[in-house]
Formats: sequence, structure tokens, C-alpha cells
Amino acid sequence: MVDAQLAVVSQWKMREKPDSFHDSEILFLDEVAVGIGHDGEVWADHDEHSFKARIKAIPAILSRRIDGKEFGINLGTEWGERFLYGNKLRNAVMHSSVGEPMPRVSKEELKNATEGVIQYFDELAKNAPRDFRIPFNLVERSR
Repeated sequence: MVDAQLAVVSQWKMREKPDSFHDSEILFLDEVAVGIGHDGEVWADHDEHSFKARIKAIPAILSRRIDGKEFGINLGTEWGERFLYGNKLRNAVMHSSVGEPMPRVSKEELKNATEGVIQYFDELAKNAPRDFRIPFNLVERSR
């Protein structure tokens, strides 16, 4: 759902300020690849980027284009590792193989993953575009 939240905010900002974005940024945010074939034909295709690339790039692009400042997410922290591990857990459960036992997630793993997501949005709220800010009491209630 984090990727979906980022996609919603990026689509909103691109429509609100379309002239603020470069073509390559729009293609990245829309997850579209455009190319020219050998015979001059133009093609467009869906272009998915990794979760890690999107959670780092989308806030950076929006911060640069909307707020006019540079911002980068550092996932090389304890919370960053929890956050990425939570996505790995999510993918294991949501995309489990047919005929294989359903992966189990412990309460401790779920708690750690939740803390990683909260910290990610805390980082966005402190440093990224104002559109990612959430009410402080919402974060406190979730802990």
C-alpha cells in the first residue's frame, strides 16, 4: 500500500502542476516506457520499477519539483531494513506459490515491519513535500 500511496500523491501533483515535471520524470511516475523501433515505429509499454526504486525516487522527484529542494531517503538504517523486510514479508504472503504452504508471519515480524512503515512516513513528513505529512496524533495512536 505504500507504493499505492506514493502513486496517488504523484498523480495528484502531476495533474496539479504539470509544467513542473520533466518528461522522463512523468514517464517514471506513470510507469510508462516509450521507445522507437528499428523502423521508426514508436511504442509505449508498462514499465514497472522495483519497490525500492520507487520509494526512494518518488519523494525525491516530488520534493525537487514541488518544494524546490533536494531530498533523499536513506534506507541503510535500522528502520529502513525493517521497512524493506516488511515488503519482503508482504510479497511472500501475497504472492505465495500454489501448492506451497502459506508463509507465516510472527507478531514480532509484523510489529517490526509496521514500525518500518511508520518511520518511512515520519521521514517523509519531516523532510519531503508537504503532501506526505500526516497528523502527528495518527502516528502516535498507531504505536
